[in-house]
Amino acid sequence: MSSEEVSQQSLRALVPFFEFRWGHPLVPYTDRESQEHRGDYQAISNAGAPFNLECKAERKYTGNLFVESWSNRTIGRKGWLENAN
Repeated sequence: MSSEEVSQQSLRALVPFFEFRWGHPLVPYTDRESQEHRGDYQAISNAGAPFNLECKAERKYTGNLFVESWSNRTIGRKGWLENAN
């Protein structure tokens, strides 16, 4: 399974879960700048506060929480942790 297929499969499970959990639809960021500085989605907490959400997935379950510090280290592109506003 390709990384894109893993990502799409995980989003089919995660998006409905998050929308149910917070009671609001996730709004995807579609422009590259927003994705680099905010993440994949804007979500609304149960208290009504907006926040940004980045979704990543692995092929194999590890039980780990991953925070992206590098997007592409070989070319020096920092990840979401460093770029998020």
